[in-house]
Amino acid sequence: MAAQRQRALAIMCRVYVGSIYYELGEDTIRQAFAPFGPIKSIDMSWDSVTMKHKGFAFVEYEVPEAAQLALEQMNSVMLGGRNIKVSENS
Repeated sequence: MAAQRQRALAIMCRVYVGSIYYELGEDTIRQAFAPFGPIKSIDMSWDSVTMKHKGFAFVEYEVPEAAQLALEQMNSVMLGGRNIKVSENS
């Protein structure tokens, strides 16, 4: 039961970030999303051929309130010349 609760909490703490410009790295994502709360991890998917990320990431916060703030305030924000998409982790 505790494991299920922990998993549910982790899902509530994660947000999906899409339409990330390919030249942006994890540091830029961290700087943009850090004002909403402490970040536990950032997971970017990398293309092994081009060695660039695939244009999306998952940001996991320490607390769900930080994720909620990021959802409310970061969707469609201009980052690296593109409007990023921020949504719930599904």
